[in-house]
Amino acid sequence: MTAEPQRLRHFRGYPAHYRGILFSQIGCSIGCLPIVASPLYAAAFYWNQLHGHLRTGTVVALLLSGLLFLMFVALLAQCFPRPQILPYFEKRLGDAGTWLHGQALARNCRALDEAAMAHGVTPLSAFGYGDELAREAFTWHDAARGLEAVRGLEELIPRFRELVDDTGAVWDELQLMEDALAKAAERGVRFCLHMRCSDYTSGVEMDARRGSYF
Repeated sequence: MTAEPQRLRHFRGYPAHYRGILFSQIGCSIGCLPIVASPLYAAAFYWNQLHGHLRTGTVVALLLSGLLFLMFVALLAQCFPRPQILPYFEKRLGDAGTWLHGQALARNCRALDEAAMAHGVTPLSAFGYGDELAREAFTWHDAARGLEAVRGLEELIPRFRELVDDTGAVWDELQLMEDALAKAAERGVRFCLHMRCSDYTSGVEMDARRGSYF
């Protein structure tokens, strides 16, 4: 089966979905800048008013500006997380074992998708990456189809080691996904693929979701 063209777009090797998440997080960090800056510059202003020395106030403002810059860099660094490609199941399996993994698959997504399509294997991107919490369209897929695609990729990896940046990591993550999809197929649980940029979740998030990563 060939995936729809829009699902095979990529951004710097990652699924194209990563671009929206990345820019959203950068926007959030930039949006925090005025909030952080306001009290710092207010402190510099009042220092100058109290002491009446423009030079002293300027020095304080510069010091606070330096602190602000360091804080902003720290915030911006959080905008470049490590994306993961994870299976997301219609029902909780209880022993999926794929959480905290999937970084190598995300990093090498374009290479894997192109290799799959060139050899008649369904690419991973055919199964994702819409998220209902982001109000994105998504489709549940038969786990047996996903299992077939993952096993097809596993057969290709030894023949095309130069396609990926870390063959061992990609292989290990494909094995984990294969194991999870085999359990889902046996239990008749459908799945799709998600791309996450955080390994943190909460009870509130999981209560709002239709499915489960676990």
